[in-house]
Amino acid sequence: MNLFRNFLKAGLFIYFSSIVVVLILLSLSIQLQNKYSLWMEDIVVFGIPISILLTLFFTVSSKNKKSINLQFIIFTPIIAFCSFFATIFFALLFGNDWVNLSILYENKMNRKETINEQLWDVGALGYGGKRLVQVKPMFGIFEKVNEIDTSQINKDEWVWVNREGDMKMP
Repeated sequence: MNLFRNFLKAGLFIYFSSIVVVLILLSLSIQLQNKYSLWMEDIVVFGIPISILLTLFFTVSSKNKKSINLQFIIFTPIIAFCSFFATIFFALLFGNDWVNLSILYENKMNRKETINEQLWDVGALGYGGKRLVQVKPMFGIFEKVNEIDTSQINKDEWVWVNREGDMKMP
């Protein structure tokens, strides 16, 4: 039983720490590259309700009154269920993404650092807006994205490439 509790504690720690990391990355305007973004969405959508359900194992104990344990057993799954649907609602409402229309410039020193033209993808409704951003890769899976004015960049540091981005035109 003690091994089971230690396993649950480790699982709870992993879920909470991954959710904290995801929230920090979202607040710092650091994005995961497209091939990892689904993984991040899975952590947020499934991690929060599972974390809430895992807390049930630590709150129900023989030391508590039966009425307190019954409240934990009833309300914890309800809260997890509501948080799951709230997360899906917010993902559908705010889960749109910027898509690279074209790669305009590459940095001469670091070819992976680019200036991209992006469109706001609103799903079945098409595209909502346009922006120019400087994309800096971080640790192979993250990208630091900052809006930029191309008239203000140092042309000696950048090479004009005008390549097709993630959206492939027919």
